Amino acid sequence: MIYLVFRDDRPFVARHAKESLHFQITVLLVTVALLPTLCIGVGIVLLPALGVVALVFEIQAAVRANEGREHRYPFALRLLA
Repeated sequence: MIYLVFRDDRPFVARHAKESLHFQITVLLVTVALLPTLCIGVGIVLLPALGVVALVFEIQAAVRANEGREHRYPFALRLLA
């Protein structure tokens, strides 16, 4: 939503919003891929670990954006041009 509203007026905000969207889509895809591992017990460890890693990366991005610095998530599929 933020990307659609600010993509023309504020390029810095649009870049960060698009990067965050890429990361959220990546986390969603990894979560869906890990769901079957719940049956064998591995997912009980991997899914919370994914949540912690995602939270840490999101906090890092928020801090850098607040400082006015560019940030790219280390593990994100770049799906939008």
